[in-house]
Amino acid sequence: MLTPVIVGSSGWVASGAQHFLSTIKHKTNPPLIFGSKEGWSHLCNVPVHKLSSCQTVINRLPSSGPLVVFHLAYLTQEKVGQNQQRYIQAIDKINEKVSSIVSNNDVAALIYASSGAARISYDSGSSSAGKSLYGRLKARDEISFGDLCGRHGTFYLAPRIFSLAGPYINKPDAYAISNMIKHASSSGLIKILAERPVWRSYVDVIDLIEVLWGVAVHRKLNFGQSAIFDVVHNVNLEMGDLALAVASHFQLSDTAVERPIFNHGVEPDYYIGAGDQFRSMAWQCGVKFFNLSEMVARTTEFLRRNA
Repeated sequence: MLTPVIVGSSGWVASGAQHFLSTIKHKTNPPLIFGSKEGWSHLCNVPVHKLSSCQTVINRLPSSGPLVVFHLAYLTQEKVGQNQQRYIQAIDKINEKVSSIVSNNDVAALIYASSGAARISYDSGSSSAGKSLYGRLKARDEISFGDLCGRHGTFYLAPRIFSLAGPYINKPDAYAISNMIKHASSSGLIKILAERPVWRSYVDVIDLIEVLWGVAVHRKLNFGQSAIFDVVHNVNLEMGDLALAVASHFQLSDTAVERPIFNHGVEPDYYIGAGDQFRSMAWQCGVKFFNLSEMVARTTEFLRRNA
């Protein structure tokens, strides 16, 4: 059987991955989870090991099949302050450990969680946010991990994640969907401050992990041993539509949504990629996605239980 390996123990996607793996535990060996410090995964009921000890932990495994590695450890810049060199060094240190796992073990697949910011960083006309250091490093690492996997014959996926919904959201004030839910439940009003159209594409975090696992395990790609692709399905919407969906969930009228008149001198904000590859993967794996109202309900329920 395969042994799942999760690098990065606490983020939204990492928690979603642990949840998913807990639902298929009879089909895999117990996962190995690595983080910045030791702890315990209550979702998988296994210890969290320090990433610095990863090879020692892997060496203790009985001979029980290849590894499927999820590289979900990423640092947004506020984690290490505004010192860019220190920020790059912190990311490179994590990447070196992941690279050593691929180089020194029987790894069937590596899944590197990239970002929509990487896609936008290639566009010279993109906004300054899209050309941030974070996005440029994600783009750099997509390529370097792809090269590494090519040298070792390891199946490789680099999903560029745009906007998520669903359980395990870890920064409720930082994301539009959770912020709207918070205000709808507390005040009955949803205020959108943007004076221009803002477009986003949503996927439930568990749907994302199910597709990635299905493709990695069965290695179903019609285009070779690797793929860098956008995590985009069918829920592409403007923030006003998201606000209306949240209002509907709380049985509020459309008048509960307030926003300023658009400034037509400002370009719309698009953070949406191309979804053909991801939709094809989902179809091959038989994954049926949560729709928008279901994603709002699932996000709301998680926030309510963890208030």
